[in-house]
Amino acid sequence: MQVHWLEEDFGPGTKLLGVIDWFQKYLGDPVNGDMLMLLDDDHAYLPHAIDDLWHKQSSLGTEYVSSYFAYFFRGVMVPQGADIVAVQPKDRLWMAQLQSFHRHFVAEHPAAFLVDDLWAAIFYFATGKEVRSFRDSVLRRGVETIYTKTSNASVEALMDLEGAARRDRAMLACFDHLLQRLLAVPPGSPSLECIGGAPSALRLRRLAAEVALAERRMAELHAESASAERAPRAAAELAKLRHLYLMQGEVG
Repeated sequence: MQVHWLEEDFGPGTKLLGVIDWFQKYLGDPVNGDMLMLLDDDHAYLPHAIDDLWHKQSSLGTEYVSSYFAYFFRGVMVPQGADIVAVQPKDRLWMAQLQSFHRHFVAEHPAAFLVDDLWAAIFYFATGKEVRSFRDSVLRRGVETIYTKTSNASVEALMDLEGAARRDRAMLACFDHLLQRLLAVPPGSPSLECIGGAPSALRLRRLAAEVALAERRMAELHAESASAERAPRAAAELAKLRHLYLMQGEVG
């Protein structure tokens, strides 16, 4: 085991930015088979967890990111760090792009500081990586999660924060901030190149259109819920959309 110290605290995202920094300093260019595994230090993982996910991710390749659990939020699949995230750096450029993305768009934003899974997911999305969830393999083992929480998990837990830092509010603030900033970048700008240039810009414009459509639909459903005839169906669809796009409520 090697401990790699950083001079700056990037919040929960330090585990991703830290390993990228370590990789660049000690390994340099990635070679075929290199893989980064991101996990939480306040969780105890099942013995097979890393090996199984390594094999799954290896079979997918560099255009994919995998986790034992990923969820949909505002059009983006978010791999959850608590459930281990496996990613294969394609090359040195990809790692530099990630650092540049964080520096230009994420750093200094208070909500983004808290929700590293989301800003990383937006980077994966923008650079064309597809997220795969292997929750079914966890359930087949007869367990709900690939980990158990340790006693440290309750110390300054992000899930317990309130106000603007409450998870659903921080997620929404981070997403809207990043999408606004990314869409405002002029074509050809060096900061746009950190996410892949024109193809990424097109993916982000399509994402913005999807979110706007969902927002309009939620407004329509809210109005329809006032009608006794349409209320049950409208309420069910509205609840689903609010869960997927606003992280509010549970859907059965």
